[in-house]
Amino acid sequence: HNDRTGEYPIYVEEITDEHRVGRPNVLYQVDDSVFIHIYGDLGEPTTYICVEPTTGPEEQEVYQSVRSRVLDISADRQPPASQAEFDEFLDSLLESIVTVSGTESDSLLSSFRDRYLRQRIPVDRDTYEKIRYRLGRDITGLGPLDPVMQDTNNEDIHQIGPNRCYVDHGVFGMLPATVDFGSMERLESWIRSIG
Repeated sequence: HNDRTGEYPIYVEEITDEHRVGRPNVLYQVDDSVFIHIYGDLGEPTTYICVEPTTGPEEQEVYQSVRSRVLDISADRQPPASQAEFDEFLDSLLESIVTVSGTESDSLLSSFRDRYLRQRIPVDRDTYEKIRYRLGRDITGLGPLDPVMQDTNNEDIHQIGPNRCYVDHGVFGMLPATVDFGSMERLESWIRSIG
């Protein structure tokens, strides 16, 4: 059930021309953690909604701390050459930075050490997965544009400033998308890092 639309979307394996109706409400998967929801209703435009793991305010603080430590640790290391190498590299870095509650490494001694000596940041499994996704998306992926780029149905992308994005979808044509960089500074930073 979608809070934005108040309706359940129809899940489809593959989006086709038969889904191009006056009031579309379809959901399809483009990556392990990423879905696309195409929704339209009377009086409002059909919209391309990126559905990906999100972090709440507390998780965002943890994410920023973990991201900072990942970048500090990895600064003097050889960058991975492939996505598989990056995944291994990221897992090893995260293992040294966080401890996931409910795992073997979450013993009483390690919890004490991590809490009071601040050696590793304690997180639950759900937060760990969100942080891992965001790190991959923001460090080696394309940041907020990553979900759009994962979708092979998109033929073109138009990012107009930090908050307006349109995709040229192979089935639905030009659609506004929910890609948001947040601020012009973040968009400019993203452009510099891509360059």
